[in-house]
Amino acid sequence: MNFFDGPVYRRKGVSLRGNSGREEDGKKILERAREERALRERQRLEEKKAIILQSFLRAAVQTKKAKKGFEQELDDLLKRGSCSGWAIESDLLIARMIRLFLFIVRGYNLSGLSLRNQERLCGLCKILLKWLTNIQSEKYLENGYEHHFSHTLHITQLLGKLYAVCVYVFSRNGSKNDKLEKWEGNPILEFCEISTTLEVFASHKLLESYHFSLQELLDCSLKCGVYENFRAWLLHILEQFPERAEELHILLHLLLEPLKFSFATRTTHCLVIFGQLFSITKLLSSLPDSLAHYLVHSLGIKEIIFQLSRDDGLLTEMLSKYFHSSSQVVGLLDNLIYMTEHILEASLKEDIAFMSSYVILLSSCTSTLQDDRMFKNREEKDLKQKNVESSVGMDEVHSLYQQVLNLMKSFFKIENIRILFKTLLCDAGSVQLQNCTVIRLSNFMWHFARMDVGLEHNLITALAFWPAREDQEHVLVKLWPLCSLEQDTDLFSSNNYTLGEKSVPFTLFCRAFTRLVYFQDNEEFYQRQKPFSLEKVRTIASIVKQVLFRALWSPSGSVNPLPNPAFVFNHVDGALEAAARLLAVLRSRDSKQRFVKEGFWEAGGGIFVSDTFTVDAAKSVMELEHVNEDRSWFEQMDEGFFPSRNSAFVKRNVNMLQLSNAARNILRLAPFMIPFESRLKIFHYWIQKEKEQVDLSVHGIFGVFEQSGTWVTVRRDFIVEDAFAALNSMRDRLKQTIRLKFIDTHGLEEAGIDGGGVFKEFMHLLIAQAFSPSLYGLFRATTEGKLYPNPASHVLVGPIHLEMFEFLGRILGKVIFDRILVDLPLATFFLSKLLGEPNYTDDLASLDPEMYKNLMYLKHCDRKTVEEMNLTFTIMDNEYEGGKEVPLIANGQDIPVTVENRIEYINRVAHYRMNVQIKQQCDAFLRGLCDVVNRQWIRIFSPHEMQLLISGVTEKINVIDLKRNCHYSGGYHENHRVISWFWEVFEQLSFEKQANLLQFVTSSPRAPLLGFRYLDPAFTIHRAEADDSRLPTASTCMNLLKLPEYSSKEVLKNKLLYAIQTHTGFDLS
Repeated sequence: MNFFDGPVYRRKGVSLRGNSGREEDGKKILERAREERALRERQRLEEKKAIILQSFLRAAVQTKKAKKGFEQELDDLLKRGSCSGWAIESDLLIARMIRLFLFIVRGYNLSGLSLRNQERLCGLCKILLKWLTNIQSEKYLENGYEHHFSHTLHITQLLGKLYAVCVYVFSRNGSKNDKLEKWEGNPILEFCEISTTLEVFASHKLLESYHFSLQELLDCSLKCGVYENFRAWLLHILEQFPERAEELHILLHLLLEPLKFSFATRTTHCLVIFGQLFSITKLLSSLPDSLAHYLVHSLGIKEIIFQLSRDDGLLTEMLSKYFHSSSQVVGLLDNLIYMTEHILEASLKEDIAFMSSYVILLSSCTSTLQDDRMFKNREEKDLKQKNVESSVGMDEVHSLYQQVLNLMKSFFKIENIRILFKTLLCDAGSVQLQNCTVIRLSNFMWHFARMDVGLEHNLITALAFWPAREDQEHVLVKLWPLCSLEQDTDLFSSNNYTLGEKSVPFTLFCRAFTRLVYFQDNEEFYQRQKPFSLEKVRTIASIVKQVLFRALWSPSGSVNPLPNPAFVFNHVDGALEAAARLLAVLRSRDSKQRFVKEGFWEAGGGIFVSDTFTVDAAKSVMELEHVNEDRSWFEQMDEGFFPSRNSAFVKRNVNMLQLSNAARNILRLAPFMIPFESRLKIFHYWIQKEKEQVDLSVHGIFGVFEQSGTWVTVRRDFIVEDAFAALNSMRDRLKQTIRLKFIDTHGLEEAGIDGGGVFKEFMHLLIAQAFSPSLYGLFRATTEGKLYPNPASHVLVGPIHLEMFEFLGRILGKVIFDRILVDLPLATFFLSKLLGEPNYTDDLASLDPEMYKNLMYLKHCDRKTVEEMNLTFTIMDNEYEGGKEVPLIANGQDIPVTVENRIEYINRVAHYRMNVQIKQQCDAFLRGLCDVVNRQWIRIFSPHEMQLLISGVTEKINVIDLKRNCHYSGGYHENHRVISWFWEVFEQLSFEKQANLLQFVTSSPRAPLLGFRYLDPAFTIHRAEADDSRLPTASTCMNLLKLPEYSSKEVLKNKLLYAIQTHTGFDLS
């Protein structure tokens, strides 16, 4: 048969569907492959899970079986141990029992320990106690216990784990209102005895093993979170303290007893317990005294405070970890204060090193609390819900701050501060370590000092008045290098406005040196040159000036874009103000007796000399003041006022604001850096603008140009009385133009129309009479002829004496406002009071030379002499009839003057004589002055410059300057023969006659402060009719001298001298 009768090849099937069919088959294949892979993966996972579950189940089954076996074994061992004696071989059984128990309770919730396991724990503790008691016996050691050292070491390691279990179980149960009484057998009590019994190791050769086991024991407790649970338990148990006192005692004993031994990590555990427990508010005050003392002494609080104060990182870590809320910081402060007041021993409170460390810790806590409160206040509007535990009332914070301050004041007395800084700065030791410690301590002491005037006074006084000893340098000599300014003067560059860690030492140095210079007499400062030589003082002044200038003005002369004056002052902790005060004191002493070159105190390298600066600075400050017209620009700066950065005012006037900010910073803090001439121009600009505003408000926009004003009639024989009646009620209206008519001795009006000259003459006469010590008695003269208010003015003048002082203050203000120079020499200490500056003890020499001499003797005499004087803090005021003893301080009659407080006594005596005695008179005078002149404006001058502002220079008139700025009219010119004769005669006149001639023409005997260039109108000589019989005449309102064309130089001289010496009125012409 032929099976191959068909075609050899099978006919290929043809599909009419095209390529789409083949694509569909490919997608199915890929999908099927994916499904098969997923199925295989699921099968693998299920197999793996099954294996794991089977392993776990088998392990659980086997563990359960083993646990039952171990439980049975442990029960047998416990039963055997409780009824049989112990031999050396029992060590391994002890270790076996502990390991069996730890295995049984492992993996279960320890807080849910079954009753049976509790019984096992109690039994185990009893056996352990018996074993530990047994090993104390010498017989046991003699029988070869040391040969089983490894066994005992292993047991002590297991004891650490068992200890952690006990504490953990108890603390967890205690936080859930459980009590020890429900634990039959009290295993914690048993284990407390075990912990106590461990002490026996300290007396045997196993000391090393014991310390190791103790460390293991506590380290295990730390890892198990025992201390955190213990804190939670304490928070709850303190609410039911009287009923649960025994529990508290047991747990504290269990927690603290091991800490009395020394081991490697003891300090770490003490710090943890300190952080956990001391964050509980009023913990120590809630505990019984015995338990509080036990807690403090067990922790070794002295070592903890030492360590925290010396390690910034550790202190920061502890504060952030355990005191992360305000309430916990408050709790720490409360416990520290209570501990210091009620627990610490008296000897420790007197320990300088301890208390300095204690200050650092307290100030860190208060700083943290203050920052936290500031942050919370800023975020209070956004945070509607707050944690109850972290919320702290401001009253509580303020109360704690006050307690801290009281604590600081009780310790940081002047003598203690001296001992502390002597120990740190003057004694031998590591310079780097000393500097670091002093910087930290200075920062924290200054933190408290700024909160309390008394503490600040003690701190600055202790540093300033260092006991004089030949073998010991002054503390300021040691403190100055600590600031490291001689090597780094770019501390306040345009990119760095803070001194960093140098800020507080720099501030303390400036404040202390300021007070020292303030009280030093000329002999100490110039002859003895203690504590610094004059050369060193110049160096210090130069560096401090540079630091201050760079903080306020960039080195290149461009303005530092400080965002706010308060930014500078607040962020360098008063360093700039302290630097400015020091420079002001040194400059004041230099003005009395030179020790630096002329121009030393100026800064800026000529920046402030240009007219462009003075005009721009005066304009910008005045314009900025108008942003808030209700307050002066100084007040706005003091309050941190500054327009919003986004305001249209700022966007339009960025440069003006920057210039104004820098200018007013310098004018407020260090005006002496700007030359006197430039400041005078700024002051005159402000006065001129004020005049324009007054004229505009009184006369309107067109009335300014009218010859008008307030007319006043005054009798020449009663100038003071008539002036007081007419002008006293005007107050600030004295800024307006005042025009005057004189009535002569015959009751007739004097000839002439007041264009300003008559009023000038009137002011000269009024001031000469009203301030005369012999006429009205409102003022007295010092030995140098300088005037100051009479303390007994109420006796001589009567009830209106203060009103008279107000009036005279307005008169002086009018003189300054109208730029009239008068002959009025005022005492330096009186000018200082007007400017708001302190008075110096040296100023007392001009007021009362005898008292000053006696005070200087008291200052330098020995201790025995001081005691023999029997002085008290009182002074005899002889202004009262029969004299009156006045106490200088509260109960001053009972406080003797000693070597320690004699500087304060001298200061208070000088203060009383120069300030207190004339306080009412000075205040009244100042009120009147401020009615006419803004006090803030005159504060840019020193007392010496203020005297120049009032009286001008007393030197001989600069003829060359007058000649250069003189104008001529009516046919006269510079080369005219009469003019040449006039200048020759003028140069030959004495100083007094030159002043008389100048007064004859301008109504003022003094030359303008900035020269005759600024005399307005200019000094002018006008040609009068040629007649040798005529006298020269003047129009003082125009500063015009009408000089006839005389025939000879001799005639000119005679007529000129006769005219200026007649002192008659306008009738002369």
